[in-house]
Amino acid sequence: MGGLLQANWAELDGKLYAKHWAASDFVEADIAEIQIAVGATCMLSDRVSVYGEPFLHFIDGELKDIFSEVDTGTGGLLTSEYSWDIEKDSAFGGYLGTQVKITQNCSLNIEFQHTAAADAFAAGVACRF
Repeated sequence: MGGLLQANWAELDGKLYAKHWAASDFVEADIAEIQIAVGATCMLSDRVSVYGEPFLHFIDGELKDIFSEVDTGTGGLLTSEYSWDIEKDSAFGGYLGTQVKITQNCSLNIEFQHTAAADAFAAGVACRF
């Protein structure tokens, strides 16, 4: 048996530019995410284990886009700002994964997560030094 409490947050901003645009877009994103999971691990062999169970996933944030475009009537530059809220659509889901020991200090992990609103797939190699 095992458990997970994971929190992630990010504050991002940047400039997006293309040669055919009149001016750059300025984009900002603020995101906070929490996952809470419990589950069991089943050892299929000395090298392979399978794990999974239910989890709770909470996400909240905001995305802003400020951009400019040429007014075709006057030739002037119009600036617009759009803002979207990022909110959870489904907090309950499940996950299933496997860990394969490649060497004594290196493992391959593959995991699938599912909620009513989204699916996620991840794979990675973790090595101890």
